[in-house]
Amino acid sequence: FPGSPQTAAMLEALRWWVVEGPPASLLLVGPQSVGKTGAAIAALHERCRRDLRGGFMTTAVRLLGEIRAGFQDRNRLPEGCEDPFRRVELVPYLLLDDIGKEHSTDWVLATMFDLLDGRNRNARPTLFTSNLSLEDLWGRLGQSNVDRIIEMCGRGQGIIEIAQDAPNLRVGGGG
Repeated sequence: FPGSPQTAAMLEALRWWVVEGPPASLLLVGPQSVGKTGAAIAALHERCRRDLRGGFMTTAVRLLGEIRAGFQDRNRLPEGCEDPFRRVELVPYLLLDDIGKEHSTDWVLATMFDLLDGRNRNARPTLFTSNLSLEDLWGRLGQSNVDRIIEMCGRGQGIIEIAQDAPNLRVGGGG
């Protein structure tokens, strides 16, 4: 995976998460297009392969849309369809990409808290990515949600901030 001095701490944290890792979670915050999602997907795949356990990757926006649709159409779900909330609450490993991109409504904040609380109580490791700073996440997700993420990330030890000057991989700035 292409790295840079600005992403070295992120790559090292993901290597730790794969080899030593869970039950801790990781939050990767920094500018868009620096490789957070790609590196996190690779780590999720490797962790699942090593443990022979399941994982799931989704964006926060997509997940919340699926949960909302599931609540509205609960009686119309086809036979064998899984409740999206339960799926992500209980999957052994979850990558929740682009947290903070969703519109913050009371329903979003409450649903996100229920999801984070359930994963935390069940010791389910989660990889989070965000283009927002930690301070901006507080403003978008609320203190209780961000506090839960910090708790899941080993009281903040698993929060990796990527420098704003990291190379943009989408426009040819990476290795």
